[in-house]
Amino acid sequence: MLIREDGKFEGFLELSKSGTNVLDFILIDNAGNSTRKNVGVIWNPRVKIELTIGKIEAKVNDYIKILDYPPFIYNSRTMVPLRFISESIGAVVEWDSVVRIVTITLEDSSGVKKILKLSPDSVVASFNGKPYQMDTPPVIRNDRVYVPIRFILEAFGAKVDWNEKERKVLITYPGVI
Repeated sequence: MLIREDGKFEGFLELSKSGTNVLDFILIDNAGNSTRKNVGVIWNPRVKIELTIGKIEAKVNDYIKILDYPPFIYNSRTMVPLRFISESIGAVVEWDSVVRIVTITLEDSSGVKKILKLSPDSVVASFNGKPYQMDTPPVIRNDRVYVPIRFILEAFGAKVDWNEKERKVLITYPGVI
């Protein structure tokens, strides 16, 4: 940390948690007087993901990740492993095996929680309590829930691009800065 002659200070702190972070400052002057200030900082890192149909290798911010099973095309939609794709953008995934509902929760850059609920084999999803119709339902394959990637990630504010020639999905989250 650098303390300047005018009493101001500056420094760098690496945030490891996306979403809301609270920085707790305790400042002490030369006479021993102290003051405390909490400052909220919202940080959502930019995430870039590349997935290729039929391949178990994926890239997340230029790091190679190995999927249990590859993405595939179903009803003309690209289907991807839900947990992998959701957790790659910082979302929390919960599976209720009794009622067969997946809940995906993501805190966006403004600190607002977005909640998406869906069920395998159903085209009806709930986003922040409002029903939405998907054109292709999530499916279970190899004990994994696969979802139509564009619907899921665009709901959370990601940009999804399709490279037909390479059969590759390119995702940027958040989609716009």
